[in-house]
Formats: sequence, structure tokens, C-alpha cells
Amino acid sequence: MPEHIRALFFILLMAGIGFTLSRKFIPGFIEGSSFTKRRNAWFFLTITAFLTANFWIYALMMFLYLSYSMRKENNYIALYFALLFVLPDSDAIVPGFGLINYLIGLSHQKLLVLFILLPAMLRSKSKKASSGNILPDKILLIYFAYLMFTYFRDTEFTNAIRYGVTTLITMVLPYYAISRHLRNPSEFREAILSLLIAMFVLASISALEFVKHWLLYPTIANAMDLSRGGSYLGREGMLRAMASTGSSIALGLTMTVGIGLFMYYQNVTARKSTIKHGWFALGVGQIAALSRGPWVGAILTIIAFIMTGKNHVRSMSKLLIIGIIALGVLSLTPMGQKIIDFLPFVGKVDNRNISFREQLITNSLITIQRNPLTGAADFQKYPEMQEMFNGVVIDITNTYLLLALSTGLIGVGLFVLFFALLARQILKSLKAIPDKSSEVHVLGRALFAAICGMMLIIGTVSPIGIIPTIYWAIAGLSAAYIRMVKADFAKPKLT
Repeated sequence: MPEHIRALFFILLMAGIGFTLSRKFIPGFIEGSSFTKRRNAWFFLTITAFLTANFWIYALMMFLYLSYSMRKENNYIALYFALLFVLPDSDAIVPGFGLINYLIGLSHQKLLVLFILLPAMLRSKSKKASSGNILPDKILLIYFAYLMFTYFRDTEFTNAIRYGVTTLITMVLPYYAISRHLRNPSEFREAILSLLIAMFVLASISALEFVKHWLLYPTIANAMDLSRGGSYLGREGMLRAMASTGSSIALGLTMTVGIGLFMYYQNVTARKSTIKHGWFALGVGQIAALSRGPWVGAILTIIAFIMTGKNHVRSMSKLLIIGIIALGVLSLTPMGQKIIDFLPFVGKVDNRNISFREQLITNSLITIQRNPLTGAADFQKYPEMQEMFNGVVIDITNTYLLLALSTGLIGVGLFVLFFALLARQILKSLKAIPDKSSEVHVLGRALFAAICGMMLIIGTVSPIGIIPTIYWAIAGLSAAYIRMVKADFAKPKLT
């Protein structure tokens, strides 16, 4: 039996468990029929991908299925989130003709943008937008224009067009579709819980990978001859799971964002009995990833959520006391000490990774000084970067450094400015909401917290796997939230 068929059996088993448990979360957030349709779509696409093992047949079946099912879909963004993790973000190459070797790379996530989000954006254009544009919209367009400049500067014309179309599909379209399609709390509620349920399923699959020491999704990436599907990484004899996210740290970042969004669910749901199950699922996903950057990001996410709420001083004091007691108890047992050794800053496991990152920052800063404003496509040729060659690649494990090296301070500055403006305008939105215990206020706190944790984590990893998809999706949700508050609360003016 082919390995990807055996993998399919275990994926369906764990996904079945994840979806069954997720039914407890939907009352008040998602209609049962909508949940069933999206769950069935997840199973249909997964089974189709693994049984056909052919990306183009899969793409055709996806198009036909979604074209039919979307006729009755009332929330395109919720459907997009529900299907986000069906397959890894691995490209199949669309062949070219004549002098063009290939046209573009397409992945499952790009197909979702073309088949779901593009129609969603066209549908939103037919409705009158009550809140207009916001400043982050303009910054994103400037950032896209600047990226196009670097593409034409660094490569030939056909490659520049190809990179531009890819960036349009992966960055611009998701942001604009999500930011304009969600207009009220009920739509947000449905979309966010759909994303959380997808994360719960992801966590259940990653738990099996962790226990069985077997990565399930690279099997289908190999069978489909896709560009990448992830590789095996271990830590202290344990496998670092990744499920369909493309890497263990991408799985950890996904779970961290899930923690931020789940704190919104926790504070507005009437079904308090489900809260422990959600925390358990997200915790399992974090542990299975064995990725310390996301652990720190998760802590920052929780802190950011607490600090934007009422009685934050008392809540932070409780959190600090619990943390100190937990570390003290863990240090008294052999198993606890082993857990502490995995923790960042205080642990002893893989300290060489910290040394590598410190050296990477030092050498990158020297290289950036050669082309500080606009960067250079060939930055890896410089001797400082060649020192970081590990025998296979020069692994730039820092999104900010990678942007600064390749697009200069202008590129990384626009990227940071975009997310900083979103975070700032969310905070201004929170001040504009009179009722600090309302669902809209809690939603803003959750989005702000997710941005904080996410932006910390990408400082420890390059934009690989599902990571860019996640941060552009959160950006779209944040912009939609700012518009919603701007439309409902006139003061202060948010521009």
C-alpha cells in the first residue's frame, strides 16, 4: 500500500475525532448545517487529494465542488478558513510554452484564494462599503508596488511578472477580500470559529505525528510531485510535528494565533464547558511542534490580551504568580526539569540554535550596510553570509532580516509599518467602544494579541509554509474589524 494512502487513513481518523469534538463549540457561532457542509468539504478535498495523487485532477475537482457548494454559502471567509489546512502550501508548476519554461506555481492555498476569496471580493464590490479605506490599505499597496520594483530590478521580465502575480494572489487578494467581506460581529464569530475548528483538527493530526514519529503530509506532497512538503526535524529524540503547515515552527505559530483567537471565544461563549477542550487542543498542538519561539509568542499573546482588558494589573499578577509556582513545582521533579530544559532562555536543549541566530543577526547587519535602503537579491554571495552556509542552504531564520537583506530598510520598514498601523488602529478602536465588556471589544483585544504574538514569532523564522498565509489573513481580519468599529462608532476618527 502506498505510504500516502496509509497516511490518509490516520488523517481521516484524527480529523474525525477533531470535527466530532468541535461540534460542541458551534452553538451561537455557526449554524449546524453550515458546519456540516464545511466539514464535508474538508473530507471531500482531503480524500480527493490523497486518492488521486494528482494536483491537476485535485484542482479540477476542487473547482467543481466549490462552484456548486458556494451557491448556498453565506460566509465565504468562514469557508476559506475551514479549508485552509487541507494540504501543505506546496506548489505545483503550471508549465509554460515557447520561450517560457513555466507560468506560475499553484498550491492548495492559492487555489482557495482564486476559487473562494476572489469571488468574495467581487461580491463585496457589489455592496456599498460604509467605512471606506483605512491607512493600512494604502501602505499595503505601496508595499506591493515596492516589491514589484525589486522584482523588476533583480530578475528578468517574465520572472518579475510571475513573482508579482504570486504576490498578488498570496498577499493582496487575501487581505482585501477578508477585510471587506466581514461587516458585523456575527460574521466575525462564524469566520473565527471556523478557523479555530480547522486548528483543532490540525492539532489532533499533529498529536498523532508526534506520537508515531511519522509526518503524514509530506507523503502526499511527494506523491503529487509538489515543490515541498516539509522535512523531519527532531529535538531530544522526539519528532517535531507540523501536520499540513510546512514546518514545526509554522505549526507553533498557527497554534499561537489560535490561542489569541480562542481567548475571544472564551470570553463571549455561553458554553463554558467547552473552554477546557479548546485550550487542551491548542496546547497539544504547541507541544507537538516543540518550537520554542511560538511558546514565547503564546505568552506574549496572552499578556497582550490581558493588558488591553479591565483589571489587567490584577490579572497579570495572577499570571505571574501561577508561572512562578509552576516553574518551582516543575524544578522539583526529574520530568519537570526535563520540561524546563526545553524552555527558551532558561533551558539547555539546542542552545546552539540561539548562538546561530545571534551570529546570523551580526553577519546580516554587516551585509545590510552594503545596500541599506533597497537591499540586494544576491545578498547571499557576500562573505558574511557565506559564513552562515550550513552545507545545504543559508538559512535566514528571521523574516525581518530576510526582508532587510533582499528589499532593504524600505521594504522591511513598509512591512513593519503596515502591521504596526493595524495594531495601533485596533487600540484606537478599543478606546472608541463604550462597553469594555462587549463582544466587539473582546474581539479587538484578541486580534491585537494575535498580531503581537505573530510578529514576535516571525523574528525567529523565515516566511515558509503556511506562515505568510496566516499573517495576511490576520491582517485582513484586523482591517475588517477596524472598518466595523469605524462604521459603528464615529469617534475617535480612525483614518
